Amino acid sequence: MKKSVKAFMYYQKTWQSELKILVDIYRSTNLLEEVKWNRPCYSLKGKNVIGLVAFNTNYIL
Repeated sequence: MKKSVKAFMYYQKTWQSELKILVDIYRSTNLLEEVKWNRPCYSLKGKNVIGLVAFNTNYIL
């Protein structure tokens, strides 16, 4: 089953609103949105630029 960024956001117990803001910002750019390693990943010209990871006490770009 192919995962989606929407599914990733749905299952986040913490940081949902903060991650949504970041996803909206990334979607306004020319970055390609993909899911790699079950996490949102944004790439440019085939190179990974940003990946999002959320933990209980923090989130990481």
